[in-house]
Amino acid sequence: MNEGLTQIDVDYVVFDPYSEYKSVYATIVKDGVSENIPMSASNTHMIFTGLTPDTLYNVKFYYTTIDKETKESIITKFEEVNMRTKKPEYSVSVYKISGINKEVSYRLYLQDGYAIDKINMTYTYSCNEVEDEVTTISKKTVTKEITVTNSSKVINDSFSISGCDIVNNSVVRINIDSVSSGNKTTRIDSYATFKIGG
Repeated sequence: MNEGLTQIDVDYVVFDPYSEYKSVYATIVKDGVSENIPMSASNTHMIFTGLTPDTLYNVKFYYTTIDKETKESIITKFEEVNMRTKKPEYSVSVYKISGINKEVSYRLYLQDGYAIDKINMTYTYSCNEVEDEVTTISKKTVTKEITVTNSSKVINDSFSISGCDIVNNSVVRINIDSVSSGNKTTRIDSYATFKIGG
């Protein structure tokens, strides 16, 4: 068995020495819809395609025979396995911090072989807030949705920290929350942290 991002390859053998099986097939549920994939004694390889990354799939294997007395079809399950597709890998790195523009620039490195159209990001950092001559530290959280319009594997982006008096040695976290491909969303939770304002 070889699990990929959107497909799983399975090698198999149909053992039917007396030619009793009328059909042999596997059943998988994709996006709430059950799909039957035929198997045969003359083949030893099958591919489940159109799968969602980082998703557990339950696959059941069946064969059918004919009852000699009633001539009715009998369905028998002979195997059941769980298979999980791979989780796509994404990473982020900071390449510029502008104290003048109060802007953090970073790069996103995308998974090869899996097209996405949206990336959901979260930025967190701490600010000094002064009210009635009393300074308190507050944690800021900003979310952003990035639209992916091409097949580039590296995206340069930035976010503003203007209007915030950054706490000295504040840890800034840039988090890739999830990516979307059409109506399919995959959690990622890859991040980079660094100190700023020290």
